[in-house]
Amino acid sequence: MYSPKIKEDLIPILYRIGKAEGKTMTKIVDELLRKQLTRRKRNVIKTNRQSLEKDR
Repeated sequence: MYSPKIKEDLIPILYRIGKAEGKTMTKIVDELLRKQLTRRKRNVIKTNRQSLEKDR
C-alpha cells in the first residue's frame, strides 16, 4: 500500500499536538485528514450538483 511521506517541517507540530492531546501523531494526522476530506467531498458533490442543474 502507498504510504505518503509527511513533510519534515510538520513533524514537530504534529508531535507537540499529539503530546498535548495524549494522542499519537498517526491519530492526529488521521483525524485532520478525515475532517478535511469530508469537507472537500461535500464541496465537490455540491459543485457537481450545481453544475448539473445549470446544464438543464
